[in-house]
Amino acid sequence: MVSRSPDKTHPGVLGTLQQKCPETEEFGSRCVQTGASGKEVPPFPTYTSPERQQALLLCGWSFGSSMHTLEDFLKREELKEDFERAAAIAVFQGQVRRSIASLKDGASVAMQQKDFTKASLFNLIALALSGYAASEACLWHETCSGIKANIKSPYLRAAFNFLCSNGESFSDVLNEDEISFQDRVALACTYLTDSQLMSYVSQLSKMLIESGRITGLFLTGLTEDGISLLSNYVDNTGDVQTACLVVGQVMQFACKYQCVKSWFQGYSGLMDQWHMWQERALFDCERKKRNPKFKPQKQAFVACRFCGKSIASDARQDRRAASRYSASGQRANGCPGCHKPLPRCSICLMHMAVKPRDTASTGLTGTQKPLDQFGQWFAWCQTCRHGGHASHIAQWFSEHKQCPVTGCSCTCSSLD
Repeated sequence: MVSRSPDKTHPGVLGTLQQKCPETEEFGSRCVQTGASGKEVPPFPTYTSPERQQALLLCGWSFGSSMHTLEDFLKREELKEDFERAAAIAVFQGQVRRSIASLKDGASVAMQQKDFTKASLFNLIALALSGYAASEACLWHETCSGIKANIKSPYLRAAFNFLCSNGESFSDVLNEDEISFQDRVALACTYLTDSQLMSYVSQLSKMLIESGRITGLFLTGLTEDGISLLSNYVDNTGDVQTACLVVGQVMQFACKYQCVKSWFQGYSGLMDQWHMWQERALFDCERKKRNPKFKPQKQAFVACRFCGKSIASDARQDRRAASRYSASGQRANGCPGCHKPLPRCSICLMHMAVKPRDTASTGLTGTQKPLDQFGQWFAWCQTCRHGGHASHIAQWFSEHKQCPVTGCSCTCSSLD
């Protein structure tokens, strides 16, 4: 999906077609009569407009009227060995000869793979298509009307239904469930009138939203309808990861929906459960970048062992306490909730919240410089629960493996 400013939306096919006249079903498409240059068949009128051309790009049909681009598209499908789709789209574009060439190439590949049934089918379909331009249309229709019902390939069946429609109704093709939605919508954008096109796209969009088919996002776009589609998708699958990554393209627009907030909260919780803390932190950073109003919640804090409250939450809010500690050059050395003293550092034996002295006054050896802010942080072993100032603990375990507390035999430095 193309990246876009996070405060805007991706309109999708439906929004693109409604850009010019959102209140009506007419947007001034130009009808192109039969006999267009470079096209062999079909003798059906097509419709074009800037909105339709943009919709075709969203559907992946970017070749337009350029045969060179169409040829590149068909070759890509053939390299993927999707010969049925290449043949059908060539027919939809009025290039029956090119469709026959795709089927012959498919038959050759099938023979190399020892799939003789598929090779015979491709050759039979190529033979049937070759008679379309060389015989009377009514005779060809009578002959092929019974054949198309027995064709199992949805794209090849759609190609026959398209040629047999005489341009009057394409419902057999547009309602072919096994053909991708993009190809069906692209066909509708090419051959349906404005009113028929808007009716078909609206009905298809409604069905995709209700069923939660994520493939329908190209149709709804990342709009309010797209959020509804994703909501049903998450309800059906529980896949909040995909939903979060998709709405991340329009973060500032999507964050106003409560369901979107719950997806991000659930996804962050999942990453925490999977111990993917670094990935979750990066995810929050990217979320903050796309939505400056987002404020990540505190994931961890140091709690008092007596009352369980955070030891840092109220000290900054109490101005009198803050001024008292700033004047003395120290920080709070007790819990702001219950006022019980905080634990002592197992190295310097000073209360954790008190700014520790340098190594000369604590009896530690070495040439450690005065502690920086990180050195004042809490650090403790998750096994024996003993700890102290981060810098003191780091210096201790640079020379020892066993816990500094007398009587404790925990080998803290060898544990994860």
